Amino acid sequence: MTPARIDPMNEYMSNTSAQHGMKVLWSHSLMTRENDFAYDESGLHVVENVAARKVDVVLNMRCNAELTMKRGFPFNKTSCSAYEHRHMIQASLLVFSLVMSFLGWGARSFYVGPYKGPTPNLIHACMKLGLALAYCFLADRTQVFSKVQKQFTYPDFFILCAIVLVLGFASIGRSKTRSSASDTTSEDPVVIKPFLSRDQTDEWKGWMQFAILIYHYTGASKVLWIYKIIRILVASYLFMTGYGNTIFFYQKSDYSSKRYAKVMLQYNLLSCLLPYMMDTHYLFYYFAPLVSFWYLVVYLTMRIHHDANTRLPVLLAKIAVSSFLVTSLVKWTPFFEGLFWLLEHTCRIKWDVREWKFRVGLDLYIVYAGMLAAILCSKISLIVNSHHVPAEAESPLISFIRRQWSKIRIYSIIAASILLPAFWAFAYQFTTKADYNKWVPYISVVPIGCFIILRNSTDYLRGTYSKLFAWLGRYSLETFTLQFHIWLAADTNGLLSLGLRGRKFALLGSKYLDLTLLSVIFLWMSWLVAGATVKITHWIIEPEDCERFMQEDQTPVLPVVFVSDIRLSEAAVRNRGPKGIWRRAAAAVEIFWKKSLEIRLALILLLMWILNIVWL
Repeated sequence: MTPARIDPMNEYMSNTSAQHGMKVLWSHSLMTRENDFAYDESGLHVVENVAARKVDVVLNMRCNAELTMKRGFPFNKTSCSAYEHRHMIQASLLVFSLVMSFLGWGARSFYVGPYKGPTPNLIHACMKLGLALAYCFLADRTQVFSKVQKQFTYPDFFILCAIVLVLGFASIGRSKTRSSASDTTSEDPVVIKPFLSRDQTDEWKGWMQFAILIYHYTGASKVLWIYKIIRILVASYLFMTGYGNTIFFYQKSDYSSKRYAKVMLQYNLLSCLLPYMMDTHYLFYYFAPLVSFWYLVVYLTMRIHHDANTRLPVLLAKIAVSSFLVTSLVKWTPFFEGLFWLLEHTCRIKWDVREWKFRVGLDLYIVYAGMLAAILCSKISLIVNSHHVPAEAESPLISFIRRQWSKIRIYSIIAASILLPAFWAFAYQFTTKADYNKWVPYISVVPIGCFIILRNSTDYLRGTYSKLFAWLGRYSLETFTLQFHIWLAADTNGLLSLGLRGRKFALLGSKYLDLTLLSVIFLWMSWLVAGATVKITHWIIEPEDCERFMQEDQTPVLPVVFVSDIRLSEAAVRNRGPKGIWRRAAAAVEIFWKKSLEIRLALILLLMWILNIVWL
């Protein structure tokens, strides 16, 4: 066997493969190319380790393909997977994405003035969401992108954390707003530093999201001490869910169905569409269901007898009763088993009830801690900052807080400085995840409370935030959901790759170049989806106000005008649109759509039910 004989045979197989589709296992040749150490002394046979890896390739090509086709979701194999053929719903969503892309790109050419149909910005929002769904499918349900296994190493984990910290600290700035929107006489803005301001909570979500992304990307769940930290970060998200929504209900008292539906749609639009495109299920994207469940709990807790929310004993009693009821549903009753059984037999929804109860039980009380913190902060803010003494100021407790507030702050900071390291010393004793998880629902409030106190310990810290972290925090829900398919791969069991790994690049190394390019696409896509979700949600909830909302939106519209439009007068362009029967049909559909919010929501639920029933 000489190269003179082997090269013609390889060339023949290459031509046959290209012209007639013959399958050739080129990977075996690539594994040993220019690697003399892969062969034994004879030069004909590979060494034992290389032979074993070649056998793995053959077995993966055969077994992974069969297992993937047979088992379906989760598609957790990263090599040689044969994905299922696209079913009707996936094909329909792909067609929808392409159609919306075409409409979005040429929206200006056929948008009409008198016709109150979808505006260009709404069409663009649908286009962006459709493209995101199509990209998820392309990335994680085809062989267009490579998939590689996760391999945890401490250098990778710490390098990524260091990069994020450097960029985050480099973007630190001051939170500045004017004291009044009507005050135009003052040249310098007044720095407002409220406790847990919006900038600060966005920053908090942002750096936690970076940590969770790195945790998932590097496969750090195998390392116990990192897992312990991430569990507290997830609890922090739910703490802010309880805190932020309680503040809103306590101050605004807006319990309308419109408000509730708007929040739930924004939470769930993406995570409800992805299962149809990716052949997964809703609970797979577990963070959106968790946030939605706890938002419902907060809403009902504050909504029931909301007229009595101004009376602190009644409000605390409502929170205590809510906590008892939710604990009963999760731990002591078969409520969720019955609910999931009903969904399976009426809607063909198959969810893992044990996984759901595990997720809810991990952070069973932290949302209530957030609710209590919101009430406490509102009361203290009223006592300390109010220029007019409230009627209840006669209370000895309120008088004490008002007089001793400076000392209370100092003692709180000292206590937080002691309790935070004490908590981690206590957590260090747990040697398994199971033991740690048993304690988390009861103790996670300690590090979260300590962090909040220390983060707001001085005026400078309260008025300073990282702009990069705050930017990501505003899109944390989208990044958490989309990472499953366009940053990670194989349904989070592997990593997405552009095929650059293993190649020689001078800049950063092939692995980090691969990561950088995919991260830019991932973050950009998350930003697009977040904006699109807001617009589509507003169109569903308030279609009668959609035109004004879209006009106020500052997102630039793609400046596309067809050549044929240039010859039309402005009046002609305004009067273009559906003619005759199409105009009347469009008007009828629009009137029906705007009739009531309940009808719109019922139509959406009916469509989802039909899709579940006809799922192929």
